[in-house]
Amino acid sequence: MKFLWQKTTWENSIRANVMLSIACVITSSISLFSAYAALTSHERVVIVPPGITTKTSVGWADADATYYKSFGMFVATLIGNITPANVEFVSKSLSGFMDSSVYTDVRKKMIALAASREFRETASATKFVPTAIAFEPDTHKVFVAGQMAVLTAQDTTKASDDLTYEMVIKISEGRPIVTAISSYPGIDPHDKAWLKRQAENDEAMKGNKQGQTQK
Repeated sequence: MKFLWQKTTWENSIRANVMLSIACVITSSISLFSAYAALTSHERVVIVPPGITTKTSVGWADADATYYKSFGMFVATLIGNITPANVEFVSKSLSGFMDSSVYTDVRKKMIALAASREFRETASATKFVPTAIAFEPDTHKVFVAGQMAVLTAQDTTKASDDLTYEMVIKISEGRPIVTAISSYPGIDPHDKAWLKRQAENDEAMKGNKQGQTQK
């Protein structure tokens, strides 16, 4: 689906701003949560951060769905909004919340994009607007779906598409850590249900091919 940034609906803009605000509030409290968790002998801390009506909790090795989803949205929003000027700041901001093996690859790709000749000459910037988020408890996966646009200084959209960020988030010593991250086109999360449907489709196609061969 082609998406023009200039034609974003007012409703989507409001939704994106609200979701981003919640993510920022949760993330700004991460250090406080971790410190408090440590001081309370690794007990689970239940709080209601400013601007959020529902409770969220985080412990020494786990957290609730609200916490996971908010942190996932924070990471996706940071990675999805890059300019040549802010890429260093963004990459450093992510360094404390990513496993070293994951961070190295993410930083490399971000730096390469921002340093590319085309990106710099057109004063480009990426703009990711989240529109949906889901959490899969069994796998600790967070899926953040939205629209990604590439903008230029002339206020034109060079490219845009639906995009989903998928990441595995674990809580280690009261801190959220991204242990795996990827992105793919579309807004359908590749959760367990999706993977099961794909496997079934693959088996059906395989069976059809075998039947045609026997004929």
